[in-house]
Amino acid sequence: MKRVKLLPSKLKEMMRKKLAEIPANLIVVMTEDKNEHKRDEDFAAVCCLMQNMQLLGWEQKLGMIWSTVDFIRSPVFRSGLGVREGERIVGILHMGFFDKIPKPKTRTPAEAKLVVW
Repeated sequence: MKRVKLLPSKLKEMMRKKLAEIPANLIVVMTEDKNEHKRDEDFAAVCCLMQNMQLLGWEQKLGMIWSTVDFIRSPVFRSGLGVREGERIVGILHMGFFDKIPKPKTRTPAEAKLVVW
């Protein structure tokens, strides 16, 4: 949020308008367990849920972008949403229907990243 304050007002207004154009924003919040292992498992499960939502959305021609921008950790942003102590914003799903199907990006084959021991 400190960096946003340093931006020129024209750029801040442009960013605000761009965010306002997004038809829907789903902010995903999870409760953080006191146990670190359980907390990590819960975080992974919520991430899987978000990915599955994106895949289901795609089947319905609903585009989604998963965002984890810096400001989700900002106390101002968190309090504005009512996020309490002991809760974590996992990410924001920006959602909307697209006019045409985006071109797929080049992907690295799984074999190039997977190591089997």
